[in-house]
Amino acid sequence: MNRRQALQTSYRFVAYLAALCAFAFARSPNSTIALPDGEHQVIADCIGMSLQQIDTEKVVFALKVTVDAVQDMKLNEVTLANLHFNGLPVFAAPLQLPIRLTKGQKVELPQPILVTIYLHDVTSTKPLSQALLDGFATLDGELYVSMHLSPIAKIALGTFKAVVPMKLQQRVPVAIPGGAISKTAALAVLETADVALKHLLAGVSASVGIWPGLRSDVLQQYAPATFAVVVTYAVKDAQREEVPLTWTGVAFRVSPTWIVLPDEALEPWAFDPDIATAVQSGVYTLEPNTFRLSIWPSGQAAPAPLTTDGGLQLGRQLHGTPPTVQATTQVMLLTHSRLPQKGKLNVRAGSRNITFLKTTEALSAIPSARIAPLPLAARWEAVALLRFPRLGSGALMPEVILTSAYLDNGRIRFAVNVDSTVLGSPIIAPNGIIGMVQDESSGIPWTGIAESMKSFE
Repeated sequence: MNRRQALQTSYRFVAYLAALCAFAFARSPNSTIALPDGEHQVIADCIGMSLQQIDTEKVVFALKVTVDAVQDMKLNEVTLANLHFNGLPVFAAPLQLPIRLTKGQKVELPQPILVTIYLHDVTSTKPLSQALLDGFATLDGELYVSMHLSPIAKIALGTFKAVVPMKLQQRVPVAIPGGAISKTAALAVLETADVALKHLLAGVSASVGIWPGLRSDVLQQYAPATFAVVVTYAVKDAQREEVPLTWTGVAFRVSPTWIVLPDEALEPWAFDPDIATAVQSGVYTLEPNTFRLSIWPSGQAAPAPLTTDGGLQLGRQLHGTPPTVQATTQVMLLTHSRLPQKGKLNVRAGSRNITFLKTTEALSAIPSARIAPLPLAARWEAVALLRFPRLGSGALMPEVILTSAYLDNGRIRFAVNVDSTVLGSPIIAPNGIIGMVQDESSGIPWTGIAESMKSFE
């Protein structure tokens, strides 16, 4: 098969995935991923949860998931988003191990997905206690399975991932290792935490409809200053076949007219290893005049999925700053002659991966975010990160992700990994913004952002 035939095959796969997604969301909320084509089927199922850790700060469950397929394939990642446990907002770090599936064999993921509930982030522990007493919990949210593809198929799919989404609504068994004694002890911990919560919420009207703690602060004070970022551009192969590509992330306002985001948003092809090597090897070329960037303010009515046809657009309501020379790392790539040569990849986790957009006029309706005072702490029990949902419509609201974090050699490192849709999110501590997310496990402290601002002002 030559590259043109391979690319045509990839496009057919794209159309197939589009049909898949439309089918998946038309199914019952209790259904799992099931492709309409009988010869191509993937099924993911949450089969049980086991209590892993419980104290007065947080509760952690290990979620077991099985995946089934009727053809051999490899999965790269399984992600849960906008997840709720008996109605409580929770976060589950994506599982990023390669998983090989064999036709007709149901496989349990090699590691459970850890689901964390911070007790200082809920109004009551009753939903947790109920789950332990009943032996079941209801999980609601979205589940994404990312399939491994060949380089050509990755380019044809735009995001370099074949991401199959599904709506998740399942009643899942909950197990407590250690039997009745452990169960009694866990319920006692939750009762103690619930008493503390009642004292915390004393005098707060339940009709306000807010969560206590950091999540409440983020949704009220910081989410209105954030934006969903959408970038589109295209590459062409040697036969001049155009392939559209997309990058998504987060930006946030730091002054009446300045918005900060990763420099990757302006040159996503230089930061992604697959696209960078494909372009530098000469297999594909960037198509001039196809680059588009839009940001969608939080709370604004927006389509799903988001596009660059709307929001605030670069070149209209937004102006970019002068380009910054990026730090690079060396990669090896194959040319048309199949001979290896050296290439380069821009570094995500670095002080130069920052840029700013300037609005043509002050955005009076959008507040500026509060910055934490210096010096920064060495460790944080909880920081908040934001990502915008890929599904749904109506008012655009970010999901709040909570994790612990610490300073390490000039970087803010997270206790859990996040997915690429979090890139550009502010890192929010209880006393303000302390940095920005640049890759799946770390971010740059605010001091680095402030230093960059001086050169652009």
